[in-house]
Amino acid sequence: MSKTIPDFSLVTFLPPSKHAKEKPGERTDLFKFFEAVIKSQELEVDQNQLEKMFCIDLTIDTAKLDKRLVGVLGEALVYYMTTWPGWQRSNEYSSGQLQCKEWYERFRQYLIFKSNFIIKNAPKFTEEVCKETKDETIQTDISIQMSEDDKRTAPYILNVSGPPSILNNIVFMEANGHVLIKQHKERPWCDLRMNEILNWPHVSVEVKLPDIYLSRSNVHKFHRYIAVWGDNRVSSDKKIVSHIKKINQDDENELKVYSYDFISNYLNQLTDTLKKLPGVEQARIQELETIFTEYLADIKEVDVYNCTMCTNMSVAYHIGKCKYIRNKKMVSSNSEKKDTEKTSISFYEILTPHMEFALHYFNVLQDMCTKDSITFQSLNRLNKLISKSNNEQEVENLKFLVNSACIVYHCTFCNENFSGPYARYNLTTHFSEKHKDEQAVLCLKCYRQFFIKELAKLRWAHNCV
Repeated sequence: MSKTIPDFSLVTFLPPSKHAKEKPGERTDLFKFFEAVIKSQELEVDQNQLEKMFCIDLTIDTAKLDKRLVGVLGEALVYYMTTWPGWQRSNEYSSGQLQCKEWYERFRQYLIFKSNFIIKNAPKFTEEVCKETKDETIQTDISIQMSEDDKRTAPYILNVSGPPSILNNIVFMEANGHVLIKQHKERPWCDLRMNEILNWPHVSVEVKLPDIYLSRSNVHKFHRYIAVWGDNRVSSDKKIVSHIKKINQDDENELKVYSYDFISNYLNQLTDTLKKLPGVEQARIQELETIFTEYLADIKEVDVYNCTMCTNMSVAYHIGKCKYIRNKKMVSSNSEKKDTEKTSISFYEILTPHMEFALHYFNVLQDMCTKDSITFQSLNRLNKLISKSNNEQEVENLKFLVNSACIVYHCTFCNENFSGPYARYNLTTHFSEKHKDEQAVLCLKCYRQFFIKELAKLRWAHNCV
């Protein structure tokens, strides 16, 4: 059966009338308008009546608003009254499947949300009111309660919390006019290489050694909302660097700036020296080596002040310079797909990859006695201690530090730390059991699909065509 869209040609919108007076009981309220549309009756509505609809039916106090905004609201109300997606359910009303009272209340709530959205975004909306408007519905952030200001922009809010494996796989769908939350089948966990772990969502790592203390954390930005399918709202984000800030505000020590080459030379010599340390696990050395490689790649990619890094400072930036989206859409059944395709809803997640890396301290001095290469005093001294036949206590302490304590991982989602000799294993076990694998995403530029494992390996970048 084809859908019957109401005919609005019988409703006439008039300019405001200064002299017309309504008789008692003859006010043209929102329900009269709704009833006239579904019953194909003639009706005249002017600006004064629209303003009363705002005050009485939509409970919006227009006396507190700028007069120009009230005029904009009137024009917008006319637009949204005639383009409400719910009009497509006329057949359900005609067949008795949908009650008029319930249908009207959904219409009223829709207009309340749209009106409050305009009021909140008045400066931006007045510039765009004449442009074609896309439909939007409720916004939500998983495990984040909306503020009091946000509550005024929507007839209801969603605050969804639960285990990460469920939140990673939830989907919203429409069934008989209601919004249902369901769960996609979980993606089984896949083993990750070290560089993939370091770029995985919600993974943070820090390395603390006598000379150097550095950290890097995946602080990806997620924008989550529910909307009519096909209405993916994306804002341009031209900023590469999100922030450059001091870590410890109370630290009065002088900030020291180091070049990429200087830090790279130190980390290379440090790795070579630790490989000579007797009793150190080679897997641990490889772990440190990969962390250092990713850290240096951060310095080079963000390119702050000619690839320099400063002590007691952290830098956050848009790693990979690409944005991705998940469109979590589910249709009730194949038989309903044709009828619901235009009005089905989707749960969107827009992911902007961000990385924060920091240099907490870096206490090294270049050894000026070596002329053929760049070396460092502390590492040259350590090499001499290692070369001695008797094990110095300092060497033993460093061996314990490297094997058991220098690397600490953190799950920023669950706020859990993982340290000790099995820190990496415990971290991946946590993600495999609690989080499961992430759903695939689409690039917002080229619309190619990528698995998170692939993007983590590529540092969230790809050849965007």
